[in-house]
Amino acid sequence: MRIYVTGRVAVEHARGLTRESEFPSRQSRVLWAALVCEGPRPVPREEIAEVVWAGEAPPQWDGALKALVSSSGGFSRPGSIGPGRRPRSR
Repeated sequence: MRIYVTGRVAVEHARGLTRESEFPSRQSRVLWAALVCEGPRPVPREEIAEVVWAGEAPPQWDGALKALVSSSGGFSRPGSIGPGRRPRSR
C-alpha cells in the first residue's frame, strides 16, 4: 500500500487507486491524512480539531469530530477502500 498525502490525497493498493474525490468530504481527507502522518502516535482530539478545521472549529466541535471520525472509519478496515467504494459507517 502506498499513501499520498502531499498534493492530492490518494491511496494506492492491490485493487487500484482510491482518489481524493472518493473520500466522503474534504474534512475526512484532512482527518485521514493527519492521522496517517502521525503514525502510531495517539493524537488528542484537540489536535485533530485544530487540523481539520484549520483553527476555526465549530462551537460543538467535539460532537462534529465524533461524527466525522465515525463516517471516515471505513478507511481503517481491510477491503473498505478501492475504486468506486466509499467508507462504511460502523
